[in-house]
Amino acid sequence: KYMISLALNVLALAGLVAAGFGVFMILQAVSRNEPARSGAILTVIGVIVAAVFFILGAGVVEIQPAEVGVVFNVLSGDLAETPLGPGLHIIIPGIQEVTIYSTSQQEYTMAGEVSDGAVRGDDAVVALTQDGQQVRLDVTIIYRISPSNANDVHVKWQDRYVNGLIRPALRNQTRAALTRFRVEQIYGAEHDELEQEIETGVRDLLEPDGFQVMNVLIRNIAFSPEYVASIEQKQVAQQQAQEA
Repeated sequence: KYMISLALNVLALAGLVAAGFGVFMILQAVSRNEPARSGAILTVIGVIVAAVFFILGAGVVEIQPAEVGVVFNVLSGDLAETPLGPGLHIIIPGIQEVTIYSTSQQEYTMAGEVSDGAVRGDDAVVALTQDGQQVRLDVTIIYRISPSNANDVHVKWQDRYVNGLIRPALRNQTRAALTRFRVEQIYGAEHDELEQEIETGVRDLLEPDGFQVMNVLIRNIAFSPEYVASIEQKQVAQQQAQEA
């Protein structure tokens, strides 16, 4: 981008120099009482060249490999149908505006530990299972903006999507999924099914708004002290029965 902008600015300056030389020719012709047509033509051409290349230099937009650019037309109020992909692009300054979004993978974590989550403090998802047991989950979602659907993100969310969509969707679907499992299922072999249930629900909410869900991970599950105590009592009783 720097080299292209520099080249365009050099051409614009060359146009100004030509225009200045044209003005000089006009003054010389006038002082000699001669026709100033050549100087006038050179001045006009120089001004046009300078204006064109200054505008082009101001309209150079660079999109990085993990980015996409949404183009807004100030006059019509519409977005360009296709977002700008990686590379150099020329827009019309003053008429077109480009908003750049990252399309790299992002993650959002809700956790009980202060240092683990996106929000400081205890931010674990607390919900009830199908049989009424309280469970605390640390959950992470890995997602990204869909490059081809960045216009949807821009129209609906812009830079508010983390707190406005990602966080509520993850919390809501985690709680909803927990209501379809009994606590012993989560404690046992159906942990992966719960994870998949959350991921499916979150994907259904996010994809229509321009996001791709890569993965949902349950990082930790904490059960109520009463449930843990009952499990321990059962294990002790089983051991005693086996010993007997």
